[in-house]
Amino acid sequence: MDATRIRDYLMLNTTDSVYSRVIPVEYPKVGESPSPTRIGVVSVTGGPTVWLAIPGDPQQHYLNRMDWIPNSSSLFVQQLNRKQNESKLLICTPATQSITPIYTETDKAWVDVRERNTTDPNGGEWLSGGKAFVWVSEKDGWRHIYR
Repeated sequence: MDATRIRDYLMLNTTDSVYSRVIPVEYPKVGESPSPTRIGVVSVTGGPTVWLAIPGDPQQHYLNRMDWIPNSSSLFVQQLNRKQNESKLLICTPATQSITPIYTETDKAWVDVRERNTTDPNGGEWLSGGKAFVWVSEKDGWRHIYR
């Protein structure tokens, strides 16, 4: 993430001590462009960074989730558009530079983003050694789990 053009938004902390203090937070205000993001992969033995050619403007899309697929050399990436009403799930293989969209979800308001944790598989849970996964979605108005 390149946040060099993002200005600081000044927040006031009034809870940590008797005297308040100002905390600068990099935050793009309405009408300003957010930080561009990209994903680079480097071998554990070193070497050059392989930058993934994920489709879409890197400044107008968020890369909000990334996991290595079990038993694979590919990444599972979730991308949201800036309005956050379209979510794309992608399989990215750095060795071949292949980017394969596997699922797209849209909503008139927004797509609720879920993260995986150990007690609730809200973001996705890998099954069958990385050949399938569980995904939680509210695409029909109710929270359901899909394989």
